Amino acid sequence: MRLGSRFYVETDRAALLDYCKLRDLEAELESFVLAEGTTVTGSQGQEVMNPNMRLLMDVRKDIRSAGKDLALNPRDRVNLGLAVQTEVSKLERLSRRKASGD
Repeated sequence: MRLGSRFYVETDRAALLDYCKLRDLEAELESFVLAEGTTVTGSQGQEVMNPNMRLLMDVRKDIRSAGKDLALNPRDRVNLGLAVQTEVSKLERLSRRKASGD
């Protein structure tokens, strides 16, 4: 919450906590898939997609959606008008130079 204090308020805490829980679940599912493989033996001996793989894909979809709602990437912040200005415009540089007498 401290790092995002410019964008988030106390009422966002639950949404941020849910996002973190999704990331924890993603890590857990990744470890299961890594240990078991992307496919497993089905009930009739056939190779089938590991059920944890489907869950992992669903969780990642939820993570992307939650991240978008929380504006966790620069594009989403721009779309919500929350972009942090990181570059000084040419006009601002000229104004500063003129003000300093250069």
